Amino acid sequence: AAHSPAIGQPTHGKRAEASRSFDRLLERSLDKDQAGFLRGKALYESGLFEEALSTLESVAAPQPGLHLEKGKVFVSLRRAADAEASLRAAVAEAPLESEANYFLGALLVQQDRAAEGIPFLDTARKSRPDFWGARYYLGRAFLQTHRSAQAIAHLEAARAARPGEPQIDYHLPRAYQAAGRPAEATAALARFRAAQASRQQAE
Repeated sequence: AAHSPAIGQPTHGKRAEASRSFDRLLERSLDKDQAGFLRGKALYESGLFEEALSTLESVAAPQPGLHLEKGKVFVSLRRAADAEASLRAAVAEAPLESEANYFLGALLVQQDRAAEGIPFLDTARKSRPDFWGARYYLGRAFLQTHRSAQAIAHLEAARAARPGEPQIDYHLPRAYQAAGRPAEATAALARFRAAQASRQQAE
């Protein structure tokens, strides 16, 4: 995801429960397009990405946040070009919206387009300063563009907000190494490997 944390596979029970819930909303005469939008969001959050996309694409009337939700679904379906188009439309609709900027920036960094992604991630960070994800992707972006001091600052901030997150611990040693700080790189890599071993034992 754009990094998004992995989403577990839903059960059939969850699908049926989500369908019943939104059928009840429709029965209460909720606007059809609004109900479809909300149902699509719920399907996405349940990990039912194909069904979420089909439902969101059936929404005819404009809904605030529709471009964002479709973009998130496209990210999960690994349809990068569609995701980028939807997320750019979401940012155009709400330029300071943190989630739209985050997903777009993260998607660009994942495609090795860090210079394009940084402004979106910086907007996401400013809009929601407590969110570790924007800091993490900014760290990766600055690492890609050979600005190791900035990469370290963002990755360390991400780690402080989200200690033990494997993705952060994987990239931090690389940033220290790039900055010519081998002792810190070695220590950070040892922490990452120890945490990885603990997770494997727990599994």
